[in-house]
Amino acid sequence: MTIWDLLKISKTTDQKAIKRAYAKQLKVHHPEDDPKGYQALREAYDAALSYAKNQASQPRIEQYREADEDSRDNEDNWEHSGDPWNDSVLTPPAHVPFIEMLHSMEETSPDPRDEIEFDVMNPAVPIIQTPDEFISHVIAIYDHFPSRISQEKWLELLNADILWNLDAKKVIKETLFTVLQTRKFLPNEIWSMLEHTFGWQEDWKDSKLDDYDNNDKYESAYQLFVAYYKKQISIPGLRYDFLVEAKDMNVDEFLKLRDQGYHALVNGSVSKALSSLKQAYAIFSDDPELLRLLGECYMRMDDYEISLPFWNRYIELLPNEVDGYLYRVRIWHYTGNASRMLEECQYILSVWPNHTDARILAGYAQQELGRHSEAIHSFREVLQTRGHERSHFPEEARKSSSVWSRLSSYINRQNRRILLYICLSVMTTLGLISCINYYVENAHSRKPMPITQLEQLHSQNEHKYATFPISAFHDLKIGKYVLDSKETTFQNQAYAFVHFNEYQNPTGYIYLGNILEQRVILITEQPLQQLDVQNTVELNGYVHPLDEDLRSSVIQMLDWKPSFPPDSMEAKLEAYNKNLLEPAESIVSTAIPEDILPIYLDIRDPVTRPAATPINVILFGLITLLWLMSLYQLYFESRKIRLFKDLDKKKGANYVG
Repeated sequence: MTIWDLLKISKTTDQKAIKRAYAKQLKVHHPEDDPKGYQALREAYDAALSYAKNQASQPRIEQYREADEDSRDNEDNWEHSGDPWNDSVLTPPAHVPFIEMLHSMEETSPDPRDEIEFDVMNPAVPIIQTPDEFISHVIAIYDHFPSRISQEKWLELLNADILWNLDAKKVIKETLFTVLQTRKFLPNEIWSMLEHTFGWQEDWKDSKLDDYDNNDKYESAYQLFVAYYKKQISIPGLRYDFLVEAKDMNVDEFLKLRDQGYHALVNGSVSKALSSLKQAYAIFSDDPELLRLLGECYMRMDDYEISLPFWNRYIELLPNEVDGYLYRVRIWHYTGNASRMLEECQYILSVWPNHTDARILAGYAQQELGRHSEAIHSFREVLQTRGHERSHFPEEARKSSSVWSRLSSYINRQNRRILLYICLSVMTTLGLISCINYYVENAHSRKPMPITQLEQLHSQNEHKYATFPISAFHDLKIGKYVLDSKETTFQNQAYAFVHFNEYQNPTGYIYLGNILEQRVILITEQPLQQLDVQNTVELNGYVHPLDEDLRSSVIQMLDWKPSFPPDSMEAKLEAYNKNLLEPAESIVSTAIPEDILPIYLDIRDPVTRPAATPINVILFGLITLLWLMSLYQLYFESRKIRLFKDLDKKKGANYVG
């Protein structure tokens, strides 16, 4: 089924007719009712509009075909031609320095997909009837190296009519990806064109196969190729154009070795990279990209004498690119040849007058040669060209002969570290204060405060431990009980004893005692039979307001009198039936006597938190260690900045490195 069948119209270039047909079919294939049908309809609509736009540009295409006729004839006879640089080879994007390519790819390299226009200036589209014919054309283009790196050739193929057939395109998409697994050495621009047409990355949007350099993590060649493909789409690759000059060589073997060396170098494996690059160099020695990689390898190994010839040859092949000169300047610097370094920088500035890196390197060389006034002039020129950054540097840095860029980056980096350590020291200081406060309060909470006046008793904090002078104890025969429902209640001890299943053992005992010539209610954890009830005894505990349940129980027991003599058996039986939770009607008053304070004393051991558990000790030690480390680092980093600034004030000193 073709796109025109889905739209229910015949093949046309009328964009308005295509839009009307789409609107009509949209009523049939609603997105909510028929999502698959809607998806197919939408793809057919987009493809039909693209076809109509392509046909609208046909006059310009015909003009281009005539102009391109000679270049394609030369390309077909490439193997027998003495001039490989024919018009069919598209010049790749401007190259960037290798280190910048690794660390600043997004800033220095445009996305090639943004430069591809599929509906403008197309060459003639080949007549292809079946997916097999399309794959055959792909293989033919790949096997002919000048065609392989030609965007025009691939553009011709990718605009073939068979790709408008959605069913055929699906077959081609699956088959082509399999074919490319064994034919993967293509320029990034070609990979971007293929991705634009077939959209493989959309199929793997949830896949995490991104690390092509780590081959051991993949279980199959397919997974490895998916990771390789993603890397080709996402980062700039190496150039292919110089390989057109190579004769009688295995291009794919060379590209395989060069690619292995490149990815090994990006991954930091210099020895592995050097092994592959040497083998590639034995096959073809005049590829600038290979020379660049070899030169970089030897520079990372600090073997500058071996690295230098590679950069010399690189400059011979590409005399109009500044990269080789800059690398050679760095070699002169690392080997201590300041005069050659300055000479090279002056040549770069004569060709590229506004090259900032060359001017900075020239300032380095002038410092090493003792020409400090010239070095100051060079650095001031850089400051003028980067005037928007002048506010970031102190006046001493702009006037002295130090390297402004190094000073700025160093101090800014140190300032960030100082800010980090300040934050750490503040947080750990607060943590230490909290820990110390915890232990101090815990220690004070164990020491009772003596109560000597009634004012102290009324103003005493509920959570403060205190000592109370108590005398004249009177047992009220009331117990404190915790029921099965976890509810706390106060009950006649005799009644609770009879109903033991309900009340169990008491958790507290209620007494009435004297304190500072006032009566007060006490709750103790243990009975007070052993205490001398006549003499004053100091008891420790807490002060609490008198709650309603305790007040009611005390009033009932104070007002209740048995109907029989107190020591008689009948009186004891009556006590066993006295339920304080069901007050008798005979109670005269519900108000507590005036001579009893409206508080009660909870006589018990101090309530404290654990003072020295293993977790507390470990936490305190860790906070203390972080606090000491932050103070040390804060002092150390501040001292480094001061020393750096002091050294920078000494004109004539050499800080290049």
